[in-house]
Amino acid sequence: MADFEEKMTYDDFIADLEYARPEYKPFCFDGVLIDEYWDKASPKIMFLLKETYGDFDEIRGCEFAGSGGSNTIFRRMRMWTYIIDEVINGRNPSYENTLKIKEAKNNSIAWVNLKKKVENQVYSNDYDILKYVERDCEWLNDQIRNYVKPNIILCGGTFKYCNKLFSNIVPIADKLYKVDNMVLIDFYHPSRRGGYEKDYDELLSIVKNITKNNM
Repeated sequence: MADFEEKMTYDDFIADLEYARPEYKPFCFDGVLIDEYWDKASPKIMFLLKETYGDFDEIRGCEFAGSGGSNTIFRRMRMWTYIIDEVINGRNPSYENTLKIKEAKNNSIAWVNLKKKVENQVYSNDYDILKYVERDCEWLNDQIRNYVKPNIILCGGTFKYCNKLFSNIVPIADKLYKVDNMVLIDFYHPSRRGGYEKDYDELLSIVKNITKNNM
């Protein structure tokens, strides 16, 4: 692994990881989407997901919007980002405004997959994902803590792997945890089936506990 003391860029780090895992082909290039927007984001919100699907391997550097019939994942990511951002900044997002934002671009977030090897898996296998988490735990920690550096991590169906990834998780409230200076939210995968309003109600309740607990 690259020496932490070296002043590497984020892209250098990802290149090192790809080099260390030559069998991960295609390789998933993930992390901060657009540096310019990420630098201005407050809070900095990262989605922690399992793996990518098909030939969707170039995540970093892209902007994703929810237009189109099959892009539910991008709509939910944008809506959930909006809810978190509004509450943390002292505003009260209405459901109507949350719906309005769903077609806008996702460009101010980070997106990290636990599994960096891209395979055409329609459904993720828990044992398979755990195998990659255990093997790449040190790399993933380095990526998240030292390069992405989020304030809030929304675990999209991935919180069950976090005890392998982080060693000092502290429960704060229902579905809400803290690890060092990062907040973890145990939530749904953004591709899930279900109504937007249910997501809104549940996430709003969770995020309000961040401010109540002065996190």
